Amino acid sequence: ARYASGESIKDIAAALMEEVARLEEDLKLRSTEYTATKQAKQALERKTQGNLMSRSLAGVVDPQDVVLTEHMTSVFVAFVSHAAEEFEACYESLGALVVPRSARKVAKDSESVLYAVVVFKKGVDEFKSACREKRYTVREFEFNAEQRDLDASELERLAADADDPAISF
Repeated sequence: ARYASGESIKDIAAALMEEVARLEEDLKLRSTEYTATKQAKQALERKTQGNLMSRSLAGVVDPQDVVLTEHMTSVFVAFVSHAAEEFEACYESLGALVVPRSARKVAKDSESVLYAVVVFKKGVDEFKSACREKRYTVREFEFNAEQRDLDASELERLAADADDPAISF
């Protein structure tokens, strides 16, 4: 028997209170772990979903879309879809050191489009500020092939943890 009948009611009540306190602490710990896992999963999903102006570019940009040499680099520009023709017509004039005919459409979704433009490194700041003046969003991005795989595996792990019956209630 868990609680001997020979013990006093006061001792049994004290043992029960200790047990309840231990279970409450365990519940609080599991609840905190579950909440943290759920929030991490939601944050990672937000990074991988949404439009091209806000989501992570790790799963969108391929290695062939990136130019990175000693003197040139790719700048990624996102804007609403209906402004694509205007951008293609004017991007070469947004900076003195933009490589002509270098704009390539990298991705498109329902609301926006993402272009990669090759610019000489000396002219990157000028190009970025001219893009901002025209209300184009310049996306900071460094290509990392490992990051794409890490994000996918992390999302799978978090999804499995969030669905784990040992954590959920």
